[in-house]
Amino acid sequence: VNILAAWTGELGPSSLPTDHRRVRFNILSGTSMSCPHVSGIAALIKARHPDWSPAAVKSALMTTAYVHDNIHNPLQDSSTAAASTPYDHGAGHINPLKALDPGLIYDISAQDYFEFLCTQKLTAMQLKAFSKHSNLSCHHNTLATPGDLNYPAISVVFPEDTAISTLTLHRTVTNVGPPASHYHVVVSPFKGVTIKVEPKTLNFTRRNQKLSYKISFTRKSPQTMPEFGGLVWKDGVHKVRSPIAITWLPPF
Repeated sequence: VNILAAWTGELGPSSLPTDHRRVRFNILSGTSMSCPHVSGIAALIKARHPDWSPAAVKSALMTTAYVHDNIHNPLQDSSTAAASTPYDHGAGHINPLKALDPGLIYDISAQDYFEFLCTQKLTAMQLKAFSKHSNLSCHHNTLATPGDLNYPAISVVFPEDTAISTLTLHRTVTNVGPPASHYHVVVSPFKGVTIKVEPKTLNFTRRNQKLSYKISFTRKSPQTMPEFGGLVWKDGVHKVRSPIAITWLPPF
């Protein structure tokens, strides 16, 4: 929101034909304004890391984003002046410099995305719409649940069935930092669930090495509103943050 950028001399700042003002810069809001900024930063990262996939670039942008302002207060919702949530700011505000050196990335291949679609109970004809220009097919052995897609953000939805007390998701990170890197995990506290991450430390011995972990959410005190927080892997230099959103569906 409120993106300051260069402005054409052909239109006034309101874009109305009756607006005869002329300015060199203007402030506009919306995804159409954020898109070129994010695209430019993504191009910068791709130039530094030409072998990275689109998912790796996106992971670097998301996991290094910040959710506090320059006086360490949570980013505000500009409409309400209350603290914003991932529903407002997503993963946070981009930090281009840190995104160039994220430490760890969550990578996703085209096959991984297709396996995600395979978990959605689509018909063969519907799946063909996504695979007609490739040789992708369902392997049915890589994603236990849709939530296991190796996405940098984590969303957990507890169903109406209160008998389901624990939900477990799996993630795999790739070391793009120093060959010998040692990370430990920190997770936000939540009112409604207890969280267990296994393992709690990741010890890498080489660059591009992949290590996996699982994160389990156990129902403790269901909330009427979604809860938000984050999971951060730290090595003393890098902070690799995944936003977490937890939602409880009300019973019928």
